[in-house]
Amino acid sequence: MSALSDILAHEQSLDAAIQSVTDLAARALPGVDGVGLTLIEGVGPGRSAAEGKVKSVAGRTNGPVTVRTATHSAPWVLTVDEDQYATGEGPCLQAIIDGQMHVVPKSSEDMVYPEFSRLAHDQGAESTAAMPLRAGDQVIGAMNLYSKSEGAFDDENLALAQTFAAHVAAALTNIEAYGKAVDLAKNLQVAMDSRAVIEQAKGMIMLQRRCTADEAFQTLVAASQARNKKLHSIAEEVVEGATLETQ
Repeated sequence: MSALSDILAHEQSLDAAIQSVTDLAARALPGVDGVGLTLIEGVGPGRSAAEGKVKSVAGRTNGPVTVRTATHSAPWVLTVDEDQYATGEGPCLQAIIDGQMHVVPKSSEDMVYPEFSRLAHDQGAESTAAMPLRAGDQVIGAMNLYSKSEGAFDDENLALAQTFAAHVAAALTNIEAYGKAVDLAKNLQVAMDSRAVIEQAKGMIMLQRRCTADEAFQTLVAASQARNKKLHSIAEEVVEGATLETQ
């Protein structure tokens, strides 16, 4: 738990934080040989469908959602995760649908998710547990735990995994909020910088052409449209002394 808290304290990017959380779970949780974090689309680092399979999950009270594996501790984990998406069944998808923990004690004997469990067994995942990741009253994904041993998840291990998953969800939510705040600050700074250079360019045009502020701005707009360049780029050229041409 201390290491998990450190991930947030060190202000990692969301991508790095999610990978760190996954690796930490694989090391720290008893009986676990592999971990995958499945997140609802729009949460965590973006991935295109070409980089990993996605699944539209129905059955949620707030409508269907698209999920994907955001990160994993080993390549075979990604394969097992995506087997769930391909078959449309498995403890991960069910945890996202109903917000409850779901466990497959023995893949070779499972009749709840028979197609998925057969594929999981082929990959060496003999038991599976999926913990919903909650942000307030919303489920934002699931932490998928895989073991190469049958019956690896007893009550004590599952209780620990649930506690860990709760902290993971909180950490991811906080890191994402922090990341959005940083992005907003950067965008505001860019906007302020752009406005400043535009105002400078307007002032130079007003002096050169002895025109009003509105007329100077329209000159910049006309040049932007004629040359198919952003307004702040045209303004930067004016400030740097480039010749302003319009058509």
